[in-house]
This record gives sequence, C-alpha cells and structure tokens, in this order.
Amino acid sequence: LTANDENVRSAALRLAGTWKLTQFSRQLIQVANDLKTSPGERTAAFAALRNIGGAGIIGDLTKLTGTAASPEIRRDAVITLAGLDFPAALPEIIATLKTTTQEAEALALWRALLGIHNAAARLTPELPKSGLPPETARAGLRVAREGNRES
Repeated sequence: LTANDENVRSAALRLAGTWKLTQFSRQLIQVANDLKTSPGERTAAFAALRNIGGAGIIGDLTKLTGTAASPEIRRDAVITLAGLDFPAALPEIIATLKTTTQEAEALALWRALLGIHNAAARLTPELPKSGLPPETARAGLRVAREGNRES
C-alpha cells in the first residue's frame, strides 16, 4: 500500500478488498480520505472497503461521511456505505444529496445510488419530505428517466 508506483498501490488496494484483509481497514480509510490520493487509488480504496464490509467498515464509513476531507470523498463514502447498509446510510444520503448542487456531481451521485439494488424503492418514501434543492431533484429525475436503476 506504500509502494512508489501508483499502479502497484492501486493493485494492492484491490487485493486487500478481494482477500478481505480487515487488518488494512484503517489504512484503506486513510487512503480514501486523503486529498493527495489519486482518483484511481481512491476508487480502489472504496471498492476494497465495500468488499471487506462488516460492522467495523460500516462504522468507519459512517464516521467518514461526517468528516470527509472533501465533498467528493463524502459522496464516495456515502455511496460505499449505501452499498453495505442502505438503512444506515439513508440520513447521510439525504444530507449529501442536499449539498450536491452541481449538475455533473448530482448526476453521478444519483447514478451510483440508483445502481444499488432496491435503492429507488428505499429512497422514494424519503424524498418528498427531504427538502432537496430543485437542481438536485431534477438530476435525480433525469437519472431515473434514463432507466439506470435496479428496483
């Protein structure tokens, strides 16, 4: 995980997830939340966290959603948490949607969320009372119309 070569680090991150190496969970969270981490490494870290799963990872991701180093990292943490424990992620999903007002970011977030099994059915009752900004709600409708969801 500390190699000089980014490709080697990314591969090590993926292997940690594939092999479910829980002993590297803290390092994976650190890599995921480091602003200096490349997008490829961050993606590999979040994928590894999702592959490892479990109560410890869910707890770490829940903390990370509130303390993330950037809005982008928060969105990635929320998506990963939602893939592991959607009910636990629901308050953070709504909070993250409320703060994601740039169209491209909102579209990417909606696509990732609606790609999670049964996410649309779980989100539908929550959205009317959520107070989402209009631009974020429009992005969600656009993604839903694209049909990029599993129900």
